[in-house]
Amino acid sequence: MNQVKRIFAKDCNSHNFIFDDFAESILIGSYDSLLREGVSEAVIARWRGALIWLVSSLYDAHCHDLKSVILPLGKKNFSGAKFGEQATKTALGLLEKDAWVIKKTAKAGLRVDLASEIYTTTKLRKLFKRTGFVWTHREYDKTKEVVIVREKDDFLLGRVTVPTPNNNTARNMRKHTHEINIKTSEFAIFPYLPDPIIKQLINGTDKKFCNFSNVTYRRIFAKGRLDKGGRFYGGWWQQIPSGYRSFIRIDGEPTVELDFGATVVTLLYSMRKVPLPPDPYDLGINPKGDPQIRDIIKMFIIAWLYSSRQYGLAKDELAILGLSQKELRNLVKEKHHLIKDDFGTGVGLGLMFTESKIARRILMKMLVKNIPVLGIHDGFITQAKHRDFLCKTMMDSFKFVTGINPVIKPVTSNVRLRKGSYKMYDHYHSIFHSMSRRSA
Repeated sequence: MNQVKRIFAKDCNSHNFIFDDFAESILIGSYDSLLREGVSEAVIARWRGALIWLVSSLYDAHCHDLKSVILPLGKKNFSGAKFGEQATKTALGLLEKDAWVIKKTAKAGLRVDLASEIYTTTKLRKLFKRTGFVWTHREYDKTKEVVIVREKDDFLLGRVTVPTPNNNTARNMRKHTHEINIKTSEFAIFPYLPDPIIKQLINGTDKKFCNFSNVTYRRIFAKGRLDKGGRFYGGWWQQIPSGYRSFIRIDGEPTVELDFGATVVTLLYSMRKVPLPPDPYDLGINPKGDPQIRDIIKMFIIAWLYSSRQYGLAKDELAILGLSQKELRNLVKEKHHLIKDDFGTGVGLGLMFTESKIARRILMKMLVKNIPVLGIHDGFITQAKHRDFLCKTMMDSFKFVTGINPVIKPVTSNVRLRKGSYKMYDHYHSIFHSMSRRSA
């Protein structure tokens, strides 16, 4: 197991229905005595909910090769949470009493107060092993904050989260994001990949790994403002190598991915009312069309537009391009001479907000018709049978927000898979398919 990986309980599934009976069995022995002692039904219900939450979180961790979750205690860590500090501590005590979990002080470096690390015992891991890695209905937690505002901290020289403004703009964003998350949570989303690749994604490298329980979004804003940034982050499909995304299946059906061409650059040229050059990422140094070189150039141009300073590439990336930092900047400014003064001004964060408005419109228009769609910033995945509707929705949404017609292109993958076992995929979908048959 990779010891660096960590999952916070608050980031996991808050209610996995397969653990309802388990929570009831924990409470049932003391239920009558609790009522006689004057504990109300409402309080017991909160304990039950906290039990399900904790076990569901530990199950998510188990499915990702982890034996623990991080659980910050203390009242301020439960501000606005569905289950309060006291209910959570009571639920944790019940699990400890029956030897399902062990509580320890969390390791340093988490930047949260009173953090505990909750470990599964062998007893609970056996239960999880019998359960397997499966899809089930999830109860979405509307108390989670999904509008995150960050700004740079001069002392820490990093980004810090600041309180989300309490205004109509933030409330509307929160409402729409919750609606998108609730609908997205209803679909079974998993890649049709052989077991070794699934395990590789789960194990990841260092702190980066794919958490297949992450199927909801949060919008992250920059500069302490609600009009800078605002992209939808969180879905596991954003975390896997792009070549694997074509293997994603939704409710067991194959998918397609479409994206907008050079969104941020297109928006900037439109805003400046100057013509967009053909292929904005072609600097004349990639005659063979090497996708790695193109991706590095694309990342550099976009990052330089987002940055409020002189942006530079790492030495290994410059070596791939065969250029110095100065030569690369000069080539970019020569290619984009009509907008050269915009580089290093941070203008991209405002354009990212425009992009996020387009994404919100696409996600909501698709999901309101019960058509699944997964967002990857300026790209979107849906079931193959809905390709035309997705294309039209993307076209209409871009035109509605910006007034201009976009370029939409399919995303293809060059990944070729070897034959292998697909047991993890089949097991994950087993409950979904059995439920579908029963409802048919």
